[in-house]
Amino acid sequence: MLGRFIRWGERSRNEPPSRFNHGLVAVASPSTIVEADLKVRRCSLWDYHETDGVVIYRPLDLTAEQIVAIVAEAERWVGKPYPALELFPYLLDNKLFGGRHVFRRILKPSPLGVCSRMARIAFGKAGLTFGKPEPDPDDMDDFCQAHREKYICVFEQGVLA
Repeated sequence: MLGRFIRWGERSRNEPPSRFNHGLVAVASPSTIVEADLKVRRCSLWDYHETDGVVIYRPLDLTAEQIVAIVAEAERWVGKPYPALELFPYLLDNKLFGGRHVFRRILKPSPLGVCSRMARIAFGKAGLTFGKPEPDPDDMDDFCQAHREKYICVFEQGVLA
């Protein structure tokens, strides 16, 4: 139910339905991830998302230094609390202001923030962006889909249409 609520909240006016409600970083292989739950944790993708729709994108041409930077930043988040209440500014911005960052600016989000912030910051350490200052998981999917020359889909299973 929470996933449906998040996908509904990610959707701005005149945008097709969101496919994703969660973002994470694969840190060892696609099966070892860092994700935000009640706390940010390192776990197995398959232990926690076996029945979920899953898509894994990998930037092409990553250097060894970029991989180290992404993994180190994701690992730095492990054990930190996940401020779930920060989902509401995203919802309000998308539903009331067409995705513009109004409530996200007013409410001064915590440095931790939502799952997609962790992924954005980790990839940012390697000089990579997802095209927006605060992308949500659906924005990240849209960006990777639109930039297939830079991102490859290495795995897809049971994704919601």
